[in-house]
Amino acid sequence: MDAVRFGAMNYVTKPASIDQIVNSFAPAAQPDEHVMPSLAEVEAEYVQRVLDHHDGNVSKSAKVLGLHRRSLQRMLKRS
Repeated sequence: MDAVRFGAMNYVTKPASIDQIVNSFAPAAQPDEHVMPSLAEVEAEYVQRVLDHHDGNVSKSAKVLGLHRRSLQRMLKRS
């Protein structure tokens, strides 16, 4: 019971059959709810948030991002 209180989620109660014991060691199939975005996706999202914060002003956004204005324009053109 202590293990359950501390967060144990996979346990077998006594008496346990061989199948229950073997199945408890098999990894549970869980849906991929938390798919990690790629670094490029995170970067594009951040650039877009900064651009939105500055009402689409590329020069101000580039300054905040520490980029040259033309570099930011090229990044936006690619995406």
